[in-house]
Amino acid sequence: MAEHAFFKRDGTHLFCEVPVSVPQAALGATLEIPTLDGGKTKLAVPEGTQSGTVLRLKGQGIPALGGRGRGDLHVLVRVVVPKRLTSEQRKLFEQLSKSLPVPDLADKDRSLLERMKDLLG
Repeated sequence: MAEHAFFKRDGTHLFCEVPVSVPQAALGATLEIPTLDGGKTKLAVPEGTQSGTVLRLKGQGIPALGGRGRGDLHVLVRVVVPKRLTSEQRKLFEQLSKSLPVPDLADKDRSLLERMKDLLG
């Protein structure tokens, strides 16, 4: 069986990765995510979402054998930082940077592998 271009499978669970803009991650957003059957489902990206966060869409995975429920769809959020800015965008980011705190490198989030282990039990 060929691999799917968007989804990775683990049993009844599906995994995918979606790009999110800096404003969407900071302010929160609702995205339309493709589903395995060719449709779309809505994903709520909470305000303040960090790159590497995994969000779960319950029941959007593969149907279980015997017709007893479905797995979940786990969506890895990747915050995409623009590579080039217009002069106006640069000025806005510079203004914003003056009002935001500098992240503390000693206060690291848990790794993606640790979060995925928690999700999968």
